Amino acid sequence: MEKITELMEKYPTELYDVVDKLYNEKFPNKKNPKLVFKFRALGKNYDGDIVSNNYKSFLSDISKIHSPELFETCITSGYIYRGDKEIGKKQMKQMHKIYDNFYVSCYSSTEVKIKHIMTIADLIGIDVKIL
Repeated sequence: MEKITELMEKYPTELYDVVDKLYNEKFPNKKNPKLVFKFRALGKNYDGDIVSNNYKSFLSDISKIHSPELFETCITSGYIYRGDKEIGKKQMKQMHKIYDNFYVSCYSSTEVKIKHIMTIADLIGIDVKIL
């Protein structure tokens, strides 16, 4: 169990990929369960059943202590928008406002959201504990 915990903390995306592949091989007739990523960081639990909500809460909390430049360093450019003029009306529903005129798209896979969370945590030196 210690190995799995260490892998979850350091390489969650890769571990989920391996588990998904093994699950699909062993249970080919079962529907793949939805991945829910719950974690603890900044002294707070992000333990909701909707990954996008956990992601948004984490980004909001980080935005209170770091500048927009941090997000530009950690989040792929296709998920960051400066100014609502470059965002279409349909896209706006999928956006999370971080700062004035600074948005992050929540329309991404769980794996991408996990990668963003872990990259931010690594860059600013905070621990993320998988729940």
